[in-house]
Amino acid sequence: MTVKNSYVKCSRISERKFRQIVRLFAVDLEA
Repeated sequence: MTVKNSYVKCSRISERKFRQIVRLFAVDLEA
């Protein structure tokens, strides 16, 4: 979780975009 938080801070990605990316990543893992 710490790595993700630091990544978001460095990239300054909005929470919405980050959540969408996480969802897509989770779907890829499931598929």
